[in-house]
Amino acid sequence: MAEATVEEIAGYISGNVKRKQILDVLEKNGSKDFESLRKITRTPKVMLEKVLKNMEENGVVISQNDIYSLTENAKKAANIALRQSNKAKAHMYDSNVQRDI
Repeated sequence: MAEATVEEIAGYISGNVKRKQILDVLEKNGSKDFESLRKITRTPKVMLEKVLKNMEENGVVISQNDIYSLTENAKKAANIALRQSNKAKAHMYDSNVQRDI
């Protein structure tokens, strides 16, 4: 399977809250084992297994001996997602600003 591009990974991650949560944990804390991810994200075992398997198939995470870490492109996508999130927060209150007409 060809490696997913940064843009593809960013779009894939943004489409699901659990994927975003897992990406955040791995981006901030580095590699984690399955049980640690399960506890931190408070995700049921079966659901986490499915999400991680899907993320691995899509080139977001790699696993070795039950230790999960982000691919290089996923690390870059995490930075893009962080910038977009910060930009969205900056504009969050724009609609509350009164404007003179």
